Amino acid sequence: MKLPAYPKYKPSGVEWLGDVPEHWGVKRLRYLTAIRKGRLPGETFTSPTADSDLPYLSMDFLRGETDCPNYVAATTDLVLAEDGDLLLLWDGSNAGEFLTAKKGVVSSTVARLETRCVERSFLAYACKALEPQIKDQTVGMGIPHVSGDELKSCSLPYPESAEQQGIATFLNLETGRMDRLVAKKQMLIKRLKEKRTALISRTVTCGLPPAAARTADLPENLHFKTSGLDWLGDIPKHWDVGPLKSFAKDGRKTFTDGDWVELPFITDEGVRLIQTGNVGIGTYKEQGFRYVTEASFSELGCTEVMPNDVLICRLDGPVGRACLAPNLGVRMITSVDNTILKARSNVSPKFLIYLLSSVPWLSWIDALCRVGGGFRMRISRTMLGNIRVPIPPFLEQAAIAKYLDAETAKLDALVSKVETAVERLQEYRTALITAAVTGKIDVRKESHGK
Repeated sequence: MKLPAYPKYKPSGVEWLGDVPEHWGVKRLRYLTAIRKGRLPGETFTSPTADSDLPYLSMDFLRGETDCPNYVAATTDLVLAEDGDLLLLWDGSNAGEFLTAKKGVVSSTVARLETRCVERSFLAYACKALEPQIKDQTVGMGIPHVSGDELKSCSLPYPESAEQQGIATFLNLETGRMDRLVAKKQMLIKRLKEKRTALISRTVTCGLPPAAARTADLPENLHFKTSGLDWLGDIPKHWDVGPLKSFAKDGRKTFTDGDWVELPFITDEGVRLIQTGNVGIGTYKEQGFRYVTEASFSELGCTEVMPNDVLICRLDGPVGRACLAPNLGVRMITSVDNTILKARSNVSPKFLIYLLSSVPWLSWIDALCRVGGGFRMRISRTMLGNIRVPIPPFLEQAAIAKYLDAETAKLDALVSKVETAVERLQEYRTALITAAVTGKIDVRKESHGK
């Protein structure tokens, strides 16, 4: 969509705005809004207990990171919001982000902006354009927070009321179209990921599909037997079942926990320490860099992790997830809550990773960990090693891993392509809002014609 510029412009005197249409004004936020920061309630609830109880609008709830808010009793000393009100995240990692309210009680880390002499929808769009400036001005050594004085001193473009309404109408229409398209693409991403998960779960428990088996010069899995395992169900008749630790080769420390490394031993170089956060579901995730010295490696009697060792996390996130150890170009160890499995020569480590990424496996481990409750979800190495799992013949393990490598790569490429399209749509959405509310494009004819 190519839209014209305004006929004439003038300097706004505000760096982030640049030139604005000649007939527009510029006003500081303090004159356009009253800012009311939320408060801590006297009591919180996990569920509503009375009709007057409202959801507590925390950052996590507003950003959609949790669907289960706390509820609080709505009292006169609290700041309340209605659907569609403009909110600002005041404290926290996302401080400076503007969001649209749901009806509820404004939390102590959020502020409500009450509009004055400005159209609410236009103000919301203008504040989204202002957002990068607000985020740049957050203060605080630990948890960032918005500076109230800086916020109130921020300047916003100020066209006349009718033009504000026209710009908001135009943006409502165009961003609505983009949001619906993004939602469709995100649903496609979700379905592709579900297909990937289902493919892995089906193949590691039932074997290769007939066509893939023929391609691998293997017999089709036509006959099944009961595995005798609650979590697994039926498996191909010629597969065995055995404890997970039986995949490990003979010898010392071939199925063992990582090392307990206390903070004083941590350095910035040397032997790399792989932590539980590095272990994803079937993937290694690079995040953070911790090391120990070669001297500490020897002093602590650490177990060296080799590339393609199987790392199984015994802590939640979920419990039982696994990845192959990468080749980082340095010696490696891992933390105590990761179990190291050094596979036998007749075991495919990649097959094992796919098995430990399957829904039946992860669901079973989750169920085991929940028996009897407990503060933190975890499983012992002994219990982990004794869990019985399916064991196909080695050639079939290798064929399954090769098949899943190829098929998941296709699905991952599709997901990546759709995710790129979503990113571009979201970038265009942001750019369109900024261009419209700062007057870089003239949408008056568009908004009048819709």
